[in-house]
Amino acid sequence: EPESTEVRVTKQPSSTVYPNVPNLSDRKPKGQGPAEIHVSEDKDSCSIAQEIVQGSSGVRVGLVCFTAHGEPPSGQTPDLGEPREASLYLRTTYLQALQDMPRQLHADVGDVLAAGSVVLTQDVCILRGPVQDGARWLPDPVRVDVLTAAIQRHPRCDVQGQYARIAEKADVAKTVDHIFACAAANDVEVLIFPPLGVNGAAGCHHPAADAGDLLRKAILEHGQHVPRVWVCQEFPGQLKSSWATFASAVRSGREPLEHRELVPLTASPYLRPGWGEPCLSAKGQFSFKVPLRYRGRQRAVPPLGKP
Repeated sequence: EPESTEVRVTKQPSSTVYPNVPNLSDRKPKGQGPAEIHVSEDKDSCSIAQEIVQGSSGVRVGLVCFTAHGEPPSGQTPDLGEPREASLYLRTTYLQALQDMPRQLHADVGDVLAAGSVVLTQDVCILRGPVQDGARWLPDPVRVDVLTAAIQRHPRCDVQGQYARIAEKADVAKTVDHIFACAAANDVEVLIFPPLGVNGAAGCHHPAADAGDLLRKAILEHGQHVPRVWVCQEFPGQLKSSWATFASAVRSGREPLEHRELVPLTASPYLRPGWGEPCLSAKGQFSFKVPLRYRGRQRAVPPLGKP
């Protein structure tokens, strides 16, 4: 006898653009205390969403998808050289939603994201299991929302793992706040973030320590509307050595900065080659030991800060 075949029809994903941050003043808080922060090193966002939805009936889960400024989401021209990075496109109906976005938004997706908007795609179904396990078809598909936003590809960073430009850091913080507001406005209870553009994630290179700390502050600020937040890699080992720094900053904040002088004393215009180290006089002024060959030829060295 021929084997029976079961056919299930999934709902068509639909996308909506949010050019402005939604107003949450009239929405009731969903949580009383601070938000729950979960960090996962070995599970991707689709697997986490599948476990949450199957374990708690009726909970609404949102997956965050980042892309670099000036480019549409990579799913429109998918590069499957590393299928683990394309898990969202391989395992869900989000790839179909990307193809339909220009028609549903009546605009080019790249231009919409470049303007700072957030695109919310509802009724995205997770159809397959993890790629490393063969991406098997799931007997019970899971439905989630996907929030897509663009971030800068190469913000300037310093040696201490922080954004070197205040405006660039503020732009990232604004985008993350926009994502939380869109999620809260659509009753999303659990939000799952991939790495915030760290170490090549989403084609971007953001500082691990500052990006993790920025994300942590946003989670705590919006905890009353989005009570649970997960942060994960797209696959184990994606961030390599940067993961420990990023995960620690998300859990407990970044390490304190080491504040250094803007101009080292040895770079002072009052120092010349061969002069000794500066010392503090009894009057509280800096003085220098001048070599014998210069004595009698040069005028007295003025105190620092005076002509």
